[in-house]
Amino acid sequence: MYYSKRAVSRNILLMAAVILVAFLGFYAGMLAAKRFPFSQAQARYVGVLILVVLDAVFGGLRAEIQDMFDLTIFSTGLLIGSALALWLVYLGDLFGIDLSLAAVVTFGGRIFQNVSIIRRILIEKVRRGR
Repeated sequence: MYYSKRAVSRNILLMAAVILVAFLGFYAGMLAAKRFPFSQAQARYVGVLILVVLDAVFGGLRAEIQDMFDLTIFSTGLLIGSALALWLVYLGDLFGIDLSLAAVVTFGGRIFQNVSIIRRILIEKVRRGR
């Protein structure tokens, strides 16, 4: 399979833009957290939601690089993942168990997996584009 230099450049630029937006969003979130602090219970919910969003962003970026991105799948995955993660944290609060760790492990693992796959795809595209 041949990848054009233009496609490789577009994918690298897209990845850089997503990472830049993620860092800017993180910075804006940190500024907002200083101004409107969360309680410890709220912080667990917000932390899990941040992981869900990062998982969706990197999954969407991976799908875009593989030319398989679908906005419906991305949107429903984000909403259902958020609902499931919040439900797990809420159930943990009801039973006195820290089930947010399950969400952290699951979504954290998926983030690392997606980043690893994105890295491999981009390296392969750069090698074949030469």
